[in-house]
Amino acid sequence: GGGGRVAHVHASFHPRPRERPRSRHTMPAPSGHGQRNKGHNTGRHSSKSTRNKHKVAGSDGTGHRKTIKTGVGIGNKAERALRAKQIRDARRVEILDEKRNSRSAPKVVALLALNEDVDMAAFIGDFAAAAGATDCAGLVKSMSTAPNVPVTFAVDRHRHRLSLLVVRAASPLAALEVIKVADLLLVVSPVTGAGTGADAEAGDDDDMVTGTSGGAGTTSVGDVEASAEVASTLQVLRAQGLPPALCVLQGLQHVPHKKRAAVRHAATAAVQRALQLPADRVKAVPADSRAEQLELVRQVAEQRGVQPRWRAQRAYLLAERADVTPEPPAGYSPEVGAAAGVG
Repeated sequence: GGGGRVAHVHASFHPRPRERPRSRHTMPAPSGHGQRNKGHNTGRHSSKSTRNKHKVAGSDGTGHRKTIKTGVGIGNKAERALRAKQIRDARRVEILDEKRNSRSAPKVVALLALNEDVDMAAFIGDFAAAAGATDCAGLVKSMSTAPNVPVTFAVDRHRHRLSLLVVRAASPLAALEVIKVADLLLVVSPVTGAGTGADAEAGDDDDMVTGTSGGAGTTSVGDVEASAEVASTLQVLRAQGLPPALCVLQGLQHVPHKKRAAVRHAATAAVQRALQLPADRVKAVPADSRAEQLELVRQVAEQRGVQPRWRAQRAYLLAERADVTPEPPAGYSPEVGAAAGVG
């Protein structure tokens, strides 16, 4: 009409963008768990090496090298898990059989004093008491009177039996026979590298290394050495072959705390030099207090026996008693006391 108003309506219009067509070689969007799969390659843009992968090597030696498959013959996941379980079960049975066999026969432990300063009788008594032996005094007496006869007792705490034999350095042949049947060698080393009391506490640590006298009663760490008799016997034993060895320190509790590490290292080094074994094969264990003795018994009982190769070829039998009965001559009569036919 003539006087009507014209309403102007302003509406914002945004056209929808055109979707870009997906290329046939682009990878699809990832799925909900993040997996992204490649599309199939029809070979349109494949390289020459890719097209020749299926070809075998020719007579001239050219061709594609076959991929080495590392998982051939292993099987699927269930088969691999079953095989691993079978290996674990077999190993467990082997360990149980080894423990059962070790408990059936007593473990022979050879005792060797490094020098004359070792109180072997006191050590044997304390060790037997910690192991649970009943008559420790009689045990020590029997070993001193008959050192060539083993003394056997049960260790109920660890379900083991131990047989103790003393290695006599004065008799190399007798010591050799002990080493032939020993499952473990205990080398008892005295600790004489430090003094006791307040004067020893006042001594300087540098004096322990250099060997100079610091306080009263303080000596050099290098004094812990094998005697000449033991060193001579060890030459014969090393030629035969030594069983697993364990260093036992006697008297370490009398050393001041700040010097125990140096003294323990020096005593272990002395045993290592005497046995000529690597440092990782010689372990030092103190044996003064009751707790230390119990720990020593545990380590001796749980020590795994390593049989030397020569023992597998030439087996030895350890007997506590042997009697020889001569065969009587032919025609011997016990009533007459002489051979028949003899006037």
